[in-house]
Amino acid sequence: MRRSNILTILSISVLLAVSIAVRVWYISSVPSPILTFDSFGYWYEHVALTRSFTPDVLINPFRTPLYPALISAFVRLFGSGETQLYTQNFWKSMHAIVIFQSILGVISLLMFYASARILLGKKGMLPALFISLLMAVNPILFSWEASILTESIGVFVLSATVLLTMLLIQKPSARRYILFLLVSVVGFLSKPAYIFVPLCTLPFVAVYRPRSHTIKIVAVILLCYFSVPFLYIVGNTRLHGYPGISYIADVNLLGQILRFNLPVESAKNQPFYYRGVTKNREINGPTNPFRFLDAVNPDIYIVPEEMTELQLFVRTVISHAPLLFLSRVLVSLPNAVMDTSSLPAFIIPASGAFAPVLTRAHKAFGILVPSAFFIVLLLPLTLRMFIKRKDRQSAMLLMIGTLSVLFVLTNSVLGYGEFERLNAPVTPYIYLFVGYWGLLAASSIIRKKINT
Repeated sequence: MRRSNILTILSISVLLAVSIAVRVWYISSVPSPILTFDSFGYWYEHVALTRSFTPDVLINPFRTPLYPALISAFVRLFGSGETQLYTQNFWKSMHAIVIFQSILGVISLLMFYASARILLGKKGMLPALFISLLMAVNPILFSWEASILTESIGVFVLSATVLLTMLLIQKPSARRYILFLLVSVVGFLSKPAYIFVPLCTLPFVAVYRPRSHTIKIVAVILLCYFSVPFLYIVGNTRLHGYPGISYIADVNLLGQILRFNLPVESAKNQPFYYRGVTKNREINGPTNPFRFLDAVNPDIYIVPEEMTELQLFVRTVISHAPLLFLSRVLVSLPNAVMDTSSLPAFIIPASGAFAPVLTRAHKAFGILVPSAFFIVLLLPLTLRMFIKRKDRQSAMLLMIGTLSVLFVLTNSVLGYGEFERLNAPVTPYIYLFVGYWGLLAASSIIRKKINT
């Protein structure tokens, strides 16, 4: 066996050992799977699917169907379609989902390592292993795997998307294009916020290979992919009278209106929200949109007319003050990038040795966060390098940098808080991008010293 193959096997073995050990230690420290408000939302969608597997349940404005379907699949492994909370079968199913999500987390790390190896080349084995091990112990990545949430699927989808794009840049094939399409659809059906990720990655295959044949294939794949969200919107419109994908997007934009104190006078035709927001500002009420909605009507999520009116309200307000909205997004962007708010209490074990380790590790990783700002300076240099070289490596680096910037920017536009969690899936690629340039600068300095 060749020496390089032995080193690769050793590297993967070390990465597997560390990532699995960290997850086993964390899961064993958490007494039970972590349930949040969103977890119950997914559970009740599973219940709806169990009782009536019909188009109006599959397509709905509350939750896209993939994660509830995943819950249903695990529930059926331990019963005949459990619909009751906190039963023995319920907890067995939740534990199984946590294990499944942890496995996805390990696979995501392996895909990230493969991407780093491709980008850094033959001599980049040790740097690729180092940054992968760093991500293996990053608490903002692995700690969410114990929650009944879609975070781990999001990390998996992003890792698979980046790796497949890099493989397509290397050598396009029908199988890789089909896999890319399938992963993209899975991403949308589990996390609709990732709707634009394929558009930020796949076009770089055509950028590197600007042939008519490649451009046509990329266009067809993207059209096939975007037909899924389009059909989902059509289904929501016809079945529920809601011309959109999910109420959550509108709630998040409401959070931006509250957070940025945008003028709402243009939305007087939506009196329910106009009066509610106006009164909320008079009493200095919450800017968290979920708390605001709970205050105006705790049952609002099951009132379709009011949720549809919310869409009209946020679109009207933002469309009448687009420059003000964008300027405040840009002003708040540094805070979104630098967000290292403490880990939510519910994902920190209540007792045991892991709790202080988790907290300290999170603080330590906070030191690396400012390095993300370098991407703004380095992305134009990457574009210049690609124009000059037009090689695979610079095309891949440009793709990773562009995806990282647009991912963070999208979260800043559509999100109202918890930016550390929202940006977590792309964090490894931000560090990989900056690390690549760091290695390039270091090797350049070393060469100059040797020559002198």
